[in-house]
Amino acid sequence: MRNTLLIIGLFLVCYLKAQNIKGTLIDETNNNPIEGGFVTLLSLPEKNFIASTYTEANGKFNIEGLSNDSTTIIISALGYKELLISVPPLKENFSLGEIKLQLNKEIILDDVVVTAKPYVLRKEVDRIVMSIPNISELTKNNTIWGMLRYTPMLRVDEVQGIDMLGKQRLVVYINGRKSTMSDTEVQNYLKSLPAENIKTIELITNPGSRFDVEANTGIINITLKRNGDEGLKGFASAQMWQTHYNKQIGSLNLNYVKGKFDLKTTFSARNISDWSKSENEILFPKLGQITDRKSVSENRRQLYSGNIDLSFRPDEKQTLGVIMDFGMSNEKPKVDATSTYTKKNYTENPDSVLHSRLDTRTKTRRIASNINYALNFNENNNLTIDLDYQYYKLDQKDNYFSSILNENTEPTQKNGYVQLMPQNNHLWMEQIEYTAKLGDSHKIILGSNGYISDSKNESNYSELHNLMEQYYPNSRFDYNEKNISGYLSYENQWNDKFSSGIGIRAEYTKMKGELTRPEEETFSHNYWSFLPSVSLNYSPSERHYLWYSLSAQNEYPMYQYLNPFKNYQSNTVYSTGNINLKPSYTIYQELGYYLNSQYLCFLSQYITRDDMDVLTVADGNMEVTSPVNYGKKTGYRIGVNINQSLFQNRWFINATLTGEYARYNGVYANIDINQDCFSGELNIDNTIVLSKKYSWNLLCNYQFRTPYERLMTKINSDMRGSVEIRKNIKQLAISASYYRAWNYNGNNYSSVRKSTYITPDMEKRTLSVGEYQGFMLSVSCSFGNKKVKSSQKHQMVTGSHKSRYSGNK
Repeated sequence: MRNTLLIIGLFLVCYLKAQNIKGTLIDETNNNPIEGGFVTLLSLPEKNFIASTYTEANGKFNIEGLSNDSTTIIISALGYKELLISVPPLKENFSLGEIKLQLNKEIILDDVVVTAKPYVLRKEVDRIVMSIPNISELTKNNTIWGMLRYTPMLRVDEVQGIDMLGKQRLVVYINGRKSTMSDTEVQNYLKSLPAENIKTIELITNPGSRFDVEANTGIINITLKRNGDEGLKGFASAQMWQTHYNKQIGSLNLNYVKGKFDLKTTFSARNISDWSKSENEILFPKLGQITDRKSVSENRRQLYSGNIDLSFRPDEKQTLGVIMDFGMSNEKPKVDATSTYTKKNYTENPDSVLHSRLDTRTKTRRIASNINYALNFNENNNLTIDLDYQYYKLDQKDNYFSSILNENTEPTQKNGYVQLMPQNNHLWMEQIEYTAKLGDSHKIILGSNGYISDSKNESNYSELHNLMEQYYPNSRFDYNEKNISGYLSYENQWNDKFSSGIGIRAEYTKMKGELTRPEEETFSHNYWSFLPSVSLNYSPSERHYLWYSLSAQNEYPMYQYLNPFKNYQSNTVYSTGNINLKPSYTIYQELGYYLNSQYLCFLSQYITRDDMDVLTVADGNMEVTSPVNYGKKTGYRIGVNINQSLFQNRWFINATLTGEYARYNGVYANIDINQDCFSGELNIDNTIVLSKKYSWNLLCNYQFRTPYERLMTKINSDMRGSVEIRKNIKQLAISASYYRAWNYNGNNYSSVRKSTYITPDMEKRTLSVGEYQGFMLSVSCSFGNKKVKSSQKHQMVTGSHKSRYSGNK
């Protein structure tokens, strides 16, 4: 920590005078500001690249010049003629004033080919921002999901989804508002939106006090452009891929603008069948017993989701919006298992062989609504108000039966149950946020949010066959949670090189649970928290950027983790909740360096108190799984990212290498936890433009993860790779891809994943095989009007507890 403060101190005293070139781009025909224009600074006479930036919504830009060289500025914007301006050697700040650009009437938008890099990366006070102001071969007929692979620190995978390297979880925001959708629904939604709708993609690696998120969480905020021309614009896509089974997904996005109304709708459907098999060996040392379990699992799912977003702008200062979205799924998971129970000294003659089958029918329904209002009093003051409601319902029916097999593998006595598990959850939320800019250098953000949640969970055994009721009782668990928070943030641009931000969040949470069956049990907890945040940023030149950030965050348990009911998966395996779970508290700090918007490296440290995890212990020959606060976790992360284009924008590379050291300290079930863990990940995304004339692109991805340990679990290393060929034909894009997963065991590559879970009372080894390879075909098409322009950003930031519903994980 002392070294970190020393580095920060050096940042503060190493002040160098900079010469900045400022200006404003406007349209010559209507005097409107031009947003998203490229401004590039080159040295003379060599014409070497110095720096680049883009214009904001008001058309303004600010770019750093050189004090001893002549320079030239190249200004370009989509649909306008390029402009070159020569600048003499600078000794002080220089303003170009208003720069008028002429429309290029010879350009046809459908056939435009932009040779400049199609995206720009820059660092702001608390985030990395990727702006996409131009249409290019990368964005044309592509989706937002496809463009995320160019964002630093992200890993995008068709099977595993999207995550941020070095983070336990990732939260997606759309236009500054946290999505209420599940992970699968977010993936479908981003695949339904065309890439040319992107205004910016903002990467927040260390959220401050403004954000109500869990510890060790990364945030992506995707801001969208507004369709500028009245009328209808649409985008449709379809995918089909073959693994063990065939899968399909289709989506449709429509955007209709009429006068002051803007209506966006999306709909997607997925038909998926998953398959896997596993082998488990469980040893109980104290009992001298071994259980061998072989199982095959499959899950057939139909998932549907949709979104309606209506906004009304009565004038330039006000925006009123209504958002409705829904998700529903029908799932039919099935598990067939054979378990062999053997004494350790008599492995050749098993005591018994049990065959079991679990058929589940699960239906989920989710409806969410939001009313939002934004008022811009003037350029420096704005207010946002948001009201949210979400209803989530789950109906699950488990059909379980098992039978002992005799020597002829014929079933003897049959045991089983039918279990019904309905859940009903209601969530009400509100947030008010006021932002005030005090001149050009200071900004204050003041806000408050709160929520009330109700969750009702039941488990009813309607049928029991040769099972004892005391082990399979009916259950009812009701849970209520209330939260109120207030936060204050202050940002200051001290000069052209140094900026800072500080914030504080005060949070009060009341948690109350009641178990009415099989016996009455209640609990109530009240928590006060104060969560500070600090951000320091130093930029000695346009090419270099250094930052330090510190934040504190809480993580509250998911509602299902609090339910103390015992849920049996088999005769010897059950899971249960823990009503005494406490929220964990994490302090996270990060030191980073950004070079030329292409190279990024960071070093971070975190300390977590009352860390939560789900652990399994032995109770006789039973496997009992429960979430617990086991103790303390500390760790360090280091990461390097390269994001650049080569060979005149014919090769785009986004490569990230991260490493982590974690130490676990605690006690659980008389087990002393004292463990060190090292792990690393590598992710490389490549896009190669094979032909600009014929619009052929080759996309390659490679992922590698070292062996990984988490408390008592050890997982072997694994690799993934994919290759995709993509072709644009006017408004149509066609692609074919193949992906494959490997695991590295010794010197052999295979599709088997090995994991080991060891406690003093139990050792469990698992070999699992999943859908490790597949072939995919994709088609997407855009239609309707083409011209787009930017709209105001909705600043809503909601809480993280929506994901704590079991259906949203």
